[in-house]
This record gives sequence, C-alpha cells and structure tokens, in this order.
Amino acid sequence: MKRADGKYDVTLVAHAKKIRAAALGAETEIPVDDFIDIGVLGKDGQVLRLERKKITGTDATFTLMVDTEPVKAGIDPLNKLIDRIPDDNVIRAEKGEL
Repeated sequence: MKRADGKYDVTLVAHAKKIRAAALGAETEIPVDDFIDIGVLGKDGQVLRLERKKITGTDATFTLMVDTEPVKAGIDPLNKLIDRIPDDNVIRAEKGEL
C-alpha cells in the first residue's frame, strides 16, 4: 500500500511447512522453527528489501517498508532453501495489500 510519503508498506501472509524425508523416502512434517528470508522484489527481480525472520509456526504475517513500487514479495524469495515447489514462494503485488 502506498504511503503518504511515497514509500510502500508491503504486508505478506506466509504459510510455511517443513518436511523431513527418511532414508527410504518416507516424509514426516516437523515443526517450523527456523530463520528464513522474507523479501520484497521490484522490477526485473531487484531486491528492494530482504530480512531474515524467525518463523516458528505454519502461518506468519510480516509488514515490510520499501522505497519503490513492489512487484513481488514472499518467503525465501531467492530460493536458498531446498524446496520441491520454489515457484510458490513469491506472489505478485496487488494494489492495496500484497
């Protein structure tokens, strides 16, 4: 959301899940208790803001302020973590809330 001073507040609701795979491939969901990057991206994937946040549950809400118009935002936006579906880490910005 554009602020009166020309900057933008980006509110992101993240849903995180952590899976552990056993040697034979059996998967078990385990609690999330990790520091994970939360970020806002601009045109051409330019990083506008990147903060490492402690996530301790499946759902978390973050608000980040950026100087220029956001295009995308998400959890682990630079895909540093092992992830079977990395394309769902970021979403496009929408007017109003992200």
